[in-house]
Amino acid sequence: MVLVFPPALQTGSGTNSSPGLISIQWTEGQRMYKFKNSIVTASAGTGKTYRLSVEFISLILNYYGSTDMQPDNILVLTFTRKATAEIRERIISHIDLLLISDHKLATDEQVKSKHSLISSIRKINPDPELPADELTPTEEGKLLSLRQIFAADKQQLRVMTIDAYINSIFRNLVRPLRSLDSFEIDLNTADKHLADILNSLMSPRIKNRIDKLLQRKIRPSLDQYKDFIISLIKRRWTYYLIKNRLLLDTQRSLQAYLVQDKSPDTFKDEFIRILGVIRSLILETQSRDNNNPWPDFFNKEFKQLFDKFPDNDPDLGRQLEKLALDNQKLYKLLTDISGSKLKNIYNGNKFRKKDDLETKEQMQQAQAELKSLIADWLVYSLIGVEQSEIIDIWGEVLAEYDKLIYRYRSMTYDDIAWFTFEALYSADPPIFNAMDEALASEFYQFLAHRNRFILIDEFQDTSIIQFSILQPIIEEVCSGLGTRSYGGVVVVGDEKQSIFGWRGGERELLLRLPAIIKPIGDVKTDVLDKSWRSSPHLMRYINGVFSAPQLHDYLAKRSMNWDYSPVESMKPNLDTQSELKLCIRGYSNRSANEDDIDYIQDTYRDFITRMILPEIQKNDGSSIAILCRRGKELSEMQLMLEGLGETGVFEPNADLTEHPLITPLIDWLRYLAFGDDFSLISFLRSDYILLKAAPIKEIIDYLSLEQENKQGPAAPMILTEIRKLADECRKHSIYDSCLKIVNEIYNPQNPSERDYLNIHAFLKIIREYELNHSAEGLSISTLLRYLQDNKAQEFMRQRTLNDQAPVQLLTIHKSKGLEFDKVFVFYNLSFRGKPDYNQIVSYIDYMGEDYKQLRDFAISLHYAKLIEESSFSYLAEADKRREMLEELNTLYVAFTRAVESLNIYFTFNSSDSWPDYYDAIAPDRLSLPALICNIGYEYMLTEGIAPDKGLFYTCSPSYNPTASESSQKLKADSVITSYPVNLPYLSARPDYQERDQLPNLKQLWLEDRSALYGDLAHYYLSYLIRNTDIERLQGLKACIFRFGSILSKTAIEAICSQTDQFFAKQARLYEPAWDKIFTEKSIWSGNKEYRIDRMMVNTNEQMILLVDYKTGRIHELEQLDRYRSILMESPWIERNNYRIETEYIQFKLRL
Repeated sequence: MVLVFPPALQTGSGTNSSPGLISIQWTEGQRMYKFKNSIVTASAGTGKTYRLSVEFISLILNYYGSTDMQPDNILVLTFTRKATAEIRERIISHIDLLLISDHKLATDEQVKSKHSLISSIRKINPDPELPADELTPTEEGKLLSLRQIFAADKQQLRVMTIDAYINSIFRNLVRPLRSLDSFEIDLNTADKHLADILNSLMSPRIKNRIDKLLQRKIRPSLDQYKDFIISLIKRRWTYYLIKNRLLLDTQRSLQAYLVQDKSPDTFKDEFIRILGVIRSLILETQSRDNNNPWPDFFNKEFKQLFDKFPDNDPDLGRQLEKLALDNQKLYKLLTDISGSKLKNIYNGNKFRKKDDLETKEQMQQAQAELKSLIADWLVYSLIGVEQSEIIDIWGEVLAEYDKLIYRYRSMTYDDIAWFTFEALYSADPPIFNAMDEALASEFYQFLAHRNRFILIDEFQDTSIIQFSILQPIIEEVCSGLGTRSYGGVVVVGDEKQSIFGWRGGERELLLRLPAIIKPIGDVKTDVLDKSWRSSPHLMRYINGVFSAPQLHDYLAKRSMNWDYSPVESMKPNLDTQSELKLCIRGYSNRSANEDDIDYIQDTYRDFITRMILPEIQKNDGSSIAILCRRGKELSEMQLMLEGLGETGVFEPNADLTEHPLITPLIDWLRYLAFGDDFSLISFLRSDYILLKAAPIKEIIDYLSLEQENKQGPAAPMILTEIRKLADECRKHSIYDSCLKIVNEIYNPQNPSERDYLNIHAFLKIIREYELNHSAEGLSISTLLRYLQDNKAQEFMRQRTLNDQAPVQLLTIHKSKGLEFDKVFVFYNLSFRGKPDYNQIVSYIDYMGEDYKQLRDFAISLHYAKLIEESSFSYLAEADKRREMLEELNTLYVAFTRAVESLNIYFTFNSSDSWPDYYDAIAPDRLSLPALICNIGYEYMLTEGIAPDKGLFYTCSPSYNPTASESSQKLKADSVITSYPVNLPYLSARPDYQERDQLPNLKQLWLEDRSALYGDLAHYYLSYLIRNTDIERLQGLKACIFRFGSILSKTAIEAICSQTDQFFAKQARLYEPAWDKIFTEKSIWSGNKEYRIDRMMVNTNEQMILLVDYKTGRIHELEQLDRYRSILMESPWIERNNYRIETEYIQFKLRL
């Protein structure tokens, strides 16, 4: 084996350059194997991240060192930034583990983990000539080289979200072609531009069409306009399919039916004929019962369709001819004879005799035929017209929206995906016609030239538009043609965890992938069926529920495919602390409003007091999650928990402005801006002031008299002081006003680092707002509007510390990919959600398995229910099946988040017991969640567990509540996060401090200014490579951006100016002889990271100079010697005979 390491340093040319790639040529034992594309199906907790990292390392060991294979030829895609960080960290930790060379310094667990990891790598590509649990010298050399490359250039390890990857395509290829000089990501773009869109659409020509559409049921309001237009923007993909990918199926499609020439007279004749059957049967019954008049044989709702119901059959016949021409009354009739609350045309009370049974059956058959006839006619006459109007308006809305996108240069990730797709596929105007293989080839070769292997995580969450962008790139990679004969794809996913259909995720893509992408060929499939997360006790319950025969019988009857194979738990030690609780409790809500809190408050309280509080109060260090379907439920529970004294609850999706220490600052700003006494009272009652009831009442009484201009006692002292403070704050910037409150008033007894983190985040937002909007004129009111407009943005989320384990409140969707020691699931079986009548409903039916062509579709704003009752119900049924499977997947995701304790609380709207309630559900009305609940109920009974007031409790036979956490808890990552010993190479791994080493954030950032000034000077100097004007300007801007939320712009400029004056005299640092210069250079010794302030290399004289700056009182003179010793251990430095010198520079800052 020959390792060739050219100098891993680059010339600094005004910027921080990354070291160059290390070139490797293998001459010993080079082994290549034919890669086989693979699809890995991984149930929850079975180690998807572990498997992806093993696949990555296997590719490196088999291909790296070939003619032109480089680490960045492997692209790893996932769906969240958290997953990206986890995969990146896992790959690095695996490489480190494999590079443990001195087993004497390693623990037994590390050695065991290393051998286990090698065995996993060997299983990817079995080779009898390679050792089963050891690496060859060639492989070790590859990994050592790889680790050095990643240390020198983090970009060589390409792990990114799919949104980020598509964003890079847009930024580098599409944006220049569309003449977009810049753009920003704004998740709230559609809402922000709505006013402009409405203004553009309010011309009489367009507004009249929208009014006509919306007025069919109700007079349109501004909110209706808003909801309707937003629904059109969010369904852009559907519009594209309708306009560009529709292939009419004339045999049975709705769209073919709508273009036919249907005669109202033909419908009328058939309508009269069917009703004639019912009339004759009623006449026959009346002839046997002369005591009842003719109208009494008809249902009340049917009679209400007529201004005056006829007294005899001939008159009714004439009235029915008019009814057949009135679509709105026909719609009312169809609604009455359809759905769960079926109302017959005839009066059932008049047909109760045994002799009437056959008559009733005949009338019901005729009524079913009538229902289908009316539904098909109304689909033709109502939906056909409405659909055309919607599609015309749709195009106008999207055109206006796109103009605003280009004007304001802000877009969502969905917009970026669309514009990228449009550039590749649209005919108006395309970069090229991507459907033409010859024209597209060169472009996609350009996209794929860097990618030889693509690893995709959570593939079941991929949307059709994302897949359409990726598909040609994957095909190019898998084809193995062109300059490289190797390449391929590894897809990891689980269709059981596909829960993002509402945002375009398509589970069937994973199941159909081999058929869709032909170059994938004969793929290798693998199933991960061993859980490294949940205890055996919990897995027995999860397997029992999702393997239940009654569940799969239910699915089979409805033509739904949902495979489940039992999963084996690999965490037997967790059973000593494993618990399972199931509670099924009813509540009674007679209100029409499902969200009526009064009726369900007792249920929330029971869930919290019986299940959650006892576990929180144990305070045993366990991570706890409360999972609900809806954010509204989480908000109510957070309020209730806080009312019970549990203030440490954290909702990761909560708005930053709703943090208990940020809300008072907002109140303070409102008071400063508007003199709002209500905001002042809220501020005085907050954690900043903590005024008790008596002084609050005194202030309220005084303010009431003041508003009425009445004389009274003198102003309370606290009010006088607060008003003085307000007058003083109004003289300063918004940022300084808030900082003054934090510094001078906030004095917590038990300060939380998370609280300080959120305060700092809020101050930073204000500082950045002031810096970026100074030209527009700053005011508190505009800031408050800015905060409100951006509530949906990621930067407006509350912050938390990664190493804390608070009680977290999460929607089930947000919990995906996470795990917690103890999980509490709340699920309301009776909540169905309210349809949004202001948004369009769309049904689409793809042709074939590749999702490229549309066979049929339906679009409606008011009449979607007609589709369900018509001959085209297959469109609605397919959509309903997708929704039902997603509900099932949602429960599966919720149950599989738990490590050792799973607590499930089902509730339902009834005063009956669960068995009585369940037995009363009609088979065609049984929902999947209710079935899952009952399966769990029967599981507990089968296990011989009796409920206590609706609560089942079971624990593992080996349960030991006194078992120590250290000896009994075996965390899921214990085998794969072992850190290496004695690895003296350069590294870019972050240094994670122990919990007790975390700094006092308030002291560092708000009180000890000398340390802050020193940090700022060091950060500024990191930008000065050659000390050019451009570098100094870049450094100043970067400092303002980073420290602007803590220091004023004047203070920052003063520190940078002092630093410039001092270092202008240090000419030696900028001499041209130093052809390679690095600042803030990371080096590693063992597991500890060190940062060199400035490292300069003179390659001609083979000399390195290490410079250390000191601005504070702490002087560690031995630090440079430590840096020098670490670098001397580098094989490259030793081999090239570099000498290393050091220089210590001290300067003082004065403000």
